[in-house]
Amino acid sequence: MATPTCAAAVNVKSGLAQLRPFWILIVASAAPCLVLAAFSDRFTELLLGPAFAQSASVLALLAVGVIPTIFAQPVNMLLQVQNRDASIAVWSTIATLIRLAGAGTLGAFLGANGGAISVILQQVVLCVAIGFILRSAIRRGGEA
Repeated sequence: MATPTCAAAVNVKSGLAQLRPFWILIVASAAPCLVLAAFSDRFTELLLGPAFAQSASVLALLAVGVIPTIFAQPVNMLLQVQNRDASIAVWSTIATLIRLAGAGTLGAFLGANGGAISVILQQVVLCVAIGFILRSAIRRGGEA
């Protein structure tokens, strides 16, 4: 929905301005994640039964892990259509490697929770990288 609008933007700054109307939808998208995280024990029991109650923490962590993605995705898309796709690709690869290493390492100690924590690490690393790429683009006058 926002991609054609951002693709038509002449630079990153104007693309951010084009995204402004979509932020209410983006923020609203995070609300179900927070509800799912807060009530993960009830959702887990409802969906999977009491035998899987111990996996509620994994669901809560994964729900929280989605939130950075919700906020980063529109900016990620904007940067890609503004010719920052190589930087995004490099950092997406780095974040994925961090996730895989984290899943293996943390998973050995924390089980499924370790895998879920590695998802959060991946998304936080990617969000921070996108922030730096965005800041760099804005400092350069927003030009592609």
